[in-house]
Order: sequence, then C-alpha cells, then structure tokens
Amino acid sequence: MINQQMQQQCNSIVTHKGFDEEIQSMHVTLSNTHTNPLFQLQKNVETVERAFNNEVIQPIQEVTDMQPTMFLPAPDNWKQILKLPPHVMNHWGASLLKELKELIKKQTFVIDTPNSGDPIIPVTAKFRVKLTKDGMIEKLKSRIALRGDLMRDNVEIPDTWCPIAGFRAFKMFLAMAAHHKKRIYQLDYVAAFLQADVLGRKFTTLPIEWKEMFRSNPEVHQWLGKPLRLTKSLYEDRVGNLAWDETQSNWLTSEEIGFERLPSERSIYIKRTKEGLMMVLNAVDDQLYFGTTIEMRDWFERETDCRFDVQKLGQAEWYLQSRITQLADYSIILDQSRYSALVAGRYLGPVNEEQIPTSTRVKCASPLPSGTVFTKEDCSKTYVDVLKLQEEFGFEYAAAVGSLIYLMNTFIKLTFSIRKLAKFMQKPGRTHFTILKHLLHHIQCHRCSAGIKFYSDTKLSPLYQMMVETGNTELANAPIILFSNSSFQDCPDTAKSTGGYLTFMKGGVVDNSSHLTGLVCHSSCEAEYCHATSGLMGSAFVRKVYNKMLGHDSDRPLTIPLGINSQSAMDTANSHKETSRTRHIARRYHYLRFAPMNSETKLFKIDGTRNPADSYDQGTNGRAT
Repeated sequence: MINQQMQQQCNSIVTHKGFDEEIQSMHVTLSNTHTNPLFQLQKNVETVERAFNNEVIQPIQEVTDMQPTMFLPAPDNWKQILKLPPHVMNHWGASLLKELKELIKKQTFVIDTPNSGDPIIPVTAKFRVKLTKDGMIEKLKSRIALRGDLMRDNVEIPDTWCPIAGFRAFKMFLAMAAHHKKRIYQLDYVAAFLQADVLGRKFTTLPIEWKEMFRSNPEVHQWLGKPLRLTKSLYEDRVGNLAWDETQSNWLTSEEIGFERLPSERSIYIKRTKEGLMMVLNAVDDQLYFGTTIEMRDWFERETDCRFDVQKLGQAEWYLQSRITQLADYSIILDQSRYSALVAGRYLGPVNEEQIPTSTRVKCASPLPSGTVFTKEDCSKTYVDVLKLQEEFGFEYAAAVGSLIYLMNTFIKLTFSIRKLAKFMQKPGRTHFTILKHLLHHIQCHRCSAGIKFYSDTKLSPLYQMMVETGNTELANAPIILFSNSSFQDCPDTAKSTGGYLTFMKGGVVDNSSHLTGLVCHSSCEAEYCHATSGLMGSAFVRKVYNKMLGHDSDRPLTIPLGINSQSAMDTANSHKETSRTRHIARRYHYLRFAPMNSETKLFKIDGTRNPADSYDQGTNGRAT
C-alpha cells in the first residue's frame, strides 16, 4: 500500500523535459524504501521536486565531510550537473553560483550593446575537485570561462606568450632562499584573471538556461542571456595570461613598489634597499616570496593586500605539484614523492609500500632492466599492434611517458631512462612497454627517494664532502658547480653517444639534461668533450640569473668548475693544436677550449663512480647522484 502511494506521489510530480531517466531511477529508489516509509516518502518527494525543477538548493552536508569519489570525475560541463544525484548536484550548483556572484561582485562585465563588428564569445563552465594533501576534499572549484576555441576565428590574437616560473627558476629561487637562510612564503591571487584589465574589446553572454537552475536567486537573472562587455579578463581568454602578467608586472615594477624584473628569467622579481632584499617568484596566480628582513616581508604583504585580492598561505609547502620542506637550519627539500606515487598508481594500480613484495623491490632496484638496449628495431609495425599492446599492458604508452617527463625535475636519476623511452612515442613495441612497466615498478618501490636538498651551509652537503674527498677542496665553495658525462655510440640506430650534465647550487641540482650528441663521435674522448661543452653552454643561463640575483651585471665573469671523468677530453680542451682527431669536430664544441681562458670555467678530473652525472650514460642507478 505504501509503495503504491509513493508511486502515485511520484507520478503526480510535473516532470521536466529530458528527465525521464531520472524519474525512472527515482521510482526504483522510492519503491525500495522500507525504513520509516512515511518520513522517507516526504523527504524523497521534496528532493525529486527540486531535482526535476532544475533548481539548486543550499546543500545541507558540508562538502569537506563527503568522500571524494562522490564528486570524481568532475563534470565536463554545466549540463552534466543536472543529471547528477540531487545531493551531488546541489554542491556543484552552489559552487557555480558562488563563481557567478564573484564575477558580478568584481564588475567583470557590464551590460552593453555590441557594435556590428564586435564578436560575442559565449562562456562555458569548468569544474575541478581540489583535494588536500591527505586526499580529502578541500573544495569544489567552478570556473566560468570563455569559449577559447571560438576566439580563434573571431578575435584577432596577438602574441600570447608570457613568462611563467619553470622548475629551473623555481630551484634557483629555493637555492637563494637557503643561501640567505630565510623562510619562503606563499600568496594565492583569488581569481587572478578577474583582477586583470581586459585586452581589447570583447563581449560574452551567460546561458539563459541558468535562470531555471538559479530560480531561488533572482538577483543574478538580469545578467543572463544578455550581451555583456568584458571589463576584466575571463578564464580561457587566449590573452588572459598576458593580460594578468602585464597587470601584475606593471604594478611590481612601478616606481612606487620598485621591483626589478630579471631580464634573463622574467618570472623572478627582486627589490633591493639599504635594509635588505625582497625576492618574488611568479607562476600565474601562485607566488612565492621571501625577504631578508621581517619589515620588508610585512611591507610587501601589505602593499599586495591593498592592490589585489590575495590569500596569504603562510610558509610555502606545495608549488608546481611538488612539496617544499623547510628545515630548522633553513635548508630546503624539494620532492615529487606524492606525484610519483600517483603516476605509479595510475598505471599499475594503487598499492601501499609495505604490500610490495621483496622480490619486486630487488628486481626493480635499478630504473632499467639489466642489459637494456633502446632501438627502433623493437618498434611495432602498425598502430593496430600498439593498440593491442596497450590493451595487454593496461596503459597507454604515450600518456605514461608524458606523465613521467614531469618527474625528471626532481627524480634526477630517471632522466636517462625517461628520455630514451620518449624517443618511441610513435610506435612503441613490446620491449618498450616492458621497459616502461619496469620503470613504473621502480618508481612505485622507491618513490620516497625522489628529492633535491638545498643546504643553508654548503659544507654539510654530500657534494661538498665528495669534492673534498676527491682533492678538489679549492673548488668546493664555488656557487655553481657543473658535472658532465657521456657514453660512446650507445645508440645502435644512429651510432651517436648519449650523455648529459648536472648543474648544482647550494648542494642541490638546479639544471640537468640528457641527450644525444649532435654528431657521430669517433672516440669516447670526443664524446666526453662534446657533452662537456653542451653542459658549459647550458650553465651560461644559470650564471646570468645568479649574477642578477646578486645584483651584478648578468655577464660578470664567474668561474664555474666543470668535472668530467675523461683525462683525454681535458687534454683536448687544454690544447689548441689541431690534429686529424680533432679537425672534424664542429667549431661550436671548441667553446670548451676558450671558456677556461675567459675564466668561465675550470676543468677538474673526477672518477666515474664519484661523478654525479654517472646516471646519464647508461641509465645506471645513479650512485653518485
């Protein structure tokens, strides 16, 4: 009897077009209700009415108390929200309503009439679940954004490039903070693009259908379905990054604020006074900063608070998807252990470290299987073969390698392996899939070893101790130290040699590379010589940025010690005599000969087992690294 009453109640509800499936699912839910049926009937009918009327109501339960799986994956668009269960739909709807009210509050647009030549770019909505470091829900984020794909044909777009902090600048920034023995703090610009003046004349419109969704919020109805002229930049505006960069940089470098933007690394700003130094690293809406005095830091926070809507996050802990650990002695550890665990879990399945068998740990102790050779002879013949391998191994090769590339920023010893695997993105074969799976298991077993430490006292670093033990004490205090290494004709397809270099500041790696030589080397001496030159060229950028960080001219002479494990390569660099063994070498590689004469570098010998770049020749376990 009760079930019949419930069915009649549901059938009496005025349904909305397109919700037949939801009605049927609600009927099933109601017909299976057995506990306290009269109360449950009234509760379900009210919920169904709200859902069928497409109206967002205020959620009762806090989203932070709910499980992430209820909201993952996030909706692709706002129409998908209406198809979600009511208790989930209401939370996403409340998030979208909050975003809309924020746009109105910040006067992002005004009601205006477009001219005949003014394009009207509609908006879309994007959704994301932001998690805490413990994996729980921090908040649901909604972003009302322009349809950037429609701007491509309708709006004239200038050069959209603007500088954003990369890992090299990030690591140099951390090294300087450790050098000054200061804590790093973090700012988050709330809806940064909405604080930037729009570039050009642009119009948009908000969906008229949102009136049904926000029926209980008539204050937003006047903005829906009408032409709106943008006064601020919206997300997905193809010049939004540039607009925000100009707004922020113009303020920072103004006469009133007085920062200098480094010409060699434009994501870094520096202000010097008699009292001290203030340094800022910028990555769009996420900013790190430190001051050598508390007064300078407080001044910067006050001025930023007055000009922008910002959220002060305190001492920095997470930046560019990596963890920052600031130690008591002002040393700093940067690691991507959480990211490495997520990558391994995505392609191998999540597992606790204690559940990993000892046999797997032993087998995958090295990044690569013993005797690994990378060659295109092992590639698949057709794309159909690749699809079959993807189904067999359970992951997409290109996606897995692409995820690992970002890990090279702190997991230095994996650089050789990942760069080699990346050469076969087109048609990887069974051998390449097997090697990649081995590498993923290695990361899963040893993810906690991924990290770089910058020492406030360089003499406590393993790098300094190694320099002393190898008889290079006079070079150990150099602010920048470089190491290079090379194999000899290890590539069977081209006969070229793989090698690389590592650049250190404050005992930690700030720059690294692994690559093939540009020519076929005739000897191991020549291979070491060419890779040493490449490393020296790469360190030129680090020298320029370091000089500007100290307030010097970027081209100020600064000797960078360069450690290589080939005495014959050092002899070739120290001799200007042309012989049959050196005449064919491209002229640019002879930069290694002239750099010592200009005090740009000082070569020193280091044994292969002590060379930090030893993992760049054959993908070894990176003992020295």
